[in-house]
This record gives sequence, C-alpha cells and structure tokens, in this order.
Amino acid sequence: MVATLPSAGAAPTWLVPGQILRSSEPGWSGDFVVARIVRDESGFCHAVLNDTQGREISTFVDQIYYSIAEGMLTPVNPMASRFRLN
Repeated sequence: MVATLPSAGAAPTWLVPGQILRSSEPGWSGDFVVARIVRDESGFCHAVLNDTQGREISTFVDQIYYSIAEGMLTPVNPMASRFRLN
C-alpha cells in the first residue's frame, strides 16, 4: 500500500483533542485519547496522547497518520469518518 502523508510541519486536518485511537499492537493495545496538539520550536506538529493508565505519550502527527494507514491505530469515534489520506 502506498500512501502520501502530510509533511510533519502540516497542521492536522482532523486530529483534535478528544479523538480516540485504538491500538492492536502487542504491548501497546488499548485506547489512546488525543490530549492536545502542539507545534514545537522547529514547526513540527506533535500529538500528545493519554493511555488508559494515565501515561502521556508525545509523537509526531505524521506517525499517527502512518500508523492509521498501516492498520496499527484505528480512530474509534465520530471524528474517524473525517479521516482521509491524500
């Protein structure tokens, strides 16, 4: 599968605080909630996720897009219907 992903500096078009993502990856299974979207000093966009145990995980938005495209994460709430890859 080939997917064109937005650049790391691009603002997410659908990823918003409260968005729930479900992982089926061993060791990372469960739900993650997007707590906030932040842009670092270099202009890169990060998503801060909270897991069910209260841990905070920061990752590039591109990594989330890639993980969804590869089936490692699945959006599980109504915002999911707005997801699309270019």
